[in-house]
Amino acid sequence: MSDWLTSKAYDDWKCNPPEERESAFKCTCCGENLYPGDPYYDIEGEHYCSECAEEWFDDQKSEVTQEQYYGDR
Repeated sequence: MSDWLTSKAYDDWKCNPPEERESAFKCTCCGENLYPGDPYYDIEGEHYCSECAEEWFDDQKSEVTQEQYYGDR
């Protein structure tokens, strides 16, 4: 067995893990912390988490009208 696993420092670390740090990189919309490896979307210079990006895209959705389809025919 490794000396580290039987050391007092390891016991202290397991009993008192370091506090999770707050991320300086957050979703512009909801303020959720974004951590290394998290996906995010850069939309018009803003940073969106996956959930907020999906909502943003849904808000941008439109349907093609008859006028747009036929154009100037």
